[in-house]
Amino acid sequence: MGKDVEGLTHQYIFNMYQNIRFLDDAHQKKSVLPCTPLACLKILEGLHIYNPILSYGNRLHGHTITVINRSEVVGRPLAALLANDGARVYSVDINDVQEYTRGQGLRKRRHTIIEKPGQKLEDCLPLSDVVISGVPGDDFKVPVDLLREGAVCINFSTQRVRMTQCSSHNNVTNRIAELRQRQGQRKSVNLRSGDRRGHDRCTPTKPFENRPESSRGPGGET
Repeated sequence: MGKDVEGLTHQYIFNMYQNIRFLDDAHQKKSVLPCTPLACLKILEGLHIYNPILSYGNRLHGHTITVINRSEVVGRPLAALLANDGARVYSVDINDVQEYTRGQGLRKRRHTIIEKPGQKLEDCLPLSDVVISGVPGDDFKVPVDLLREGAVCINFSTQRVRMTQCSSHNNVTNRIAELRQRQGQRKSVNLRSGDRRGHDRCTPTKPFENRPESSRGPGGET
């Protein structure tokens, strides 16, 4: 468990959903969080959505957030993290809506999940001051006419565009080839003409044997 950038090992997943933030009793070593959900939290921090006046762990209290996506890698962990920080979160997936909350007044230590039968995305957006979408592809668009004024909107999904579908595919390919050819020609001219700048980057000014000891690494390596 020395290297786990996704934070998806059993212990880290358990800690995240149980709102256990540290790995040691001294609270010196933080539990690892999944990278993309953590990036979303950092964006919200940068936008001052987190309230620094409130105590640590409760700084999203008073915010209502809609997360569109409930994947096990991003959407569900993100909803849990936001709820554990005090927000009321609507987790919207293709089939249903769930509410993640720590209860009124944040009386619970960790979030609980409440099923919201009959509720849809269209019901959640007008209530939310933060909307985070993560639906890949071009088939889904957030209905912006339902967003409340001043809402913060984040999209963490990506869409792959096949170059063969672009009308300018050949122009782009030819332009890249032309730039690469010009770059190769410039390098060739510099080497033939003995360009000093290129020469200084490629050849040390002194032989290796004559370098001072301070410029060598352990075992004489540079």
